[in-house]
Amino acid sequence: MLSALTLDPDIRGVSLNPTDVVQNIIRILRTEFPVLLDIDLQPTTTLLSSGLLDSFAMVTLLASLEQGYAINVDADTLDVMLFETPESIASIVLDAKYHSKG
Repeated sequence: MLSALTLDPDIRGVSLNPTDVVQNIIRILRTEFPVLLDIDLQPTTTLLSSGLLDSFAMVTLLASLEQGYAINVDADTLDVMLFETPESIASIVLDAKYHSKG
């Protein structure tokens, strides 16, 4: 289930610095998936190949990213491997933000 706020209201839309986005992704991961609370998540922590996330988690995470960052991502053309690390997930957000028409 999606949390009510995936990002703090004062964070939403403010910083698109890649480092800040990665840290926000890590916060979202911990909020949406409590099983990750005890994991030392780093920007390069593997999520898919390690089994920490599965395809259902990716759908939930994508919905959180779209809501929290006010982006639209075409899931049909999205490379699944972009969900491998918090750093690569941040690239989804940054790409969607910089290529949006808004």
